[in-house]
Amino acid sequence: MKSSWNHIRPELRKIALALLPLAAVTLAMFALLSVTGVSRGSVAFLIPVVVAAIRWGFVAAIAASIGGVLASIFFFYAPVYDFQISRPKQIIDVAVYIFVALIVSRLATQLSAARVRAEGEVLRQALTDSVSHELRTPLASILGSASVLASAPPVAGDTRLAGLVQGVEP
Repeated sequence: MKSSWNHIRPELRKIALALLPLAAVTLAMFALLSVTGVSRGSVAFLIPVVVAAIRWGFVAAIAASIGGVLASIFFFYAPVYDFQISRPKQIIDVAVYIFVALIVSRLATQLSAARVRAEGEVLRQALTDSVSHELRTPLASILGSASVLASAPPVAGDTRLAGLVQGVEP
């Protein structure tokens, strides 16, 4: 039981964080609706979906999508300030919004994953370059010492030592 809770808790935290930009957009749209009487604006609710997908992943983006649909229905579809949908056109609008929100959240999640992979590749290359650079100096010293040893008369006279030195030289 404790193990499954430890797995679910981070996702709940991400969902809660995803609802913060949704709340900000909802407040902005409510203010815009109150001041200007705008009757369309549900597309603005895609902003928190994209933010959630990029920052916190697909599950948080789905939560932002659901919240965006609910806020859009509540503020922009007649009867206003109700969760009722009264016209077939509104059902189509909501279905298109859900479809677009799902696609956008999936693409944003894939973009985020690609960015992480690219950063990992950059780090891997930097590590490889660093290790390669750090090994060059000791290897150059070993090869230089081997060439000096190969030309030394006592080593050249002993076939066993000469074979070892030649094994080190390229």
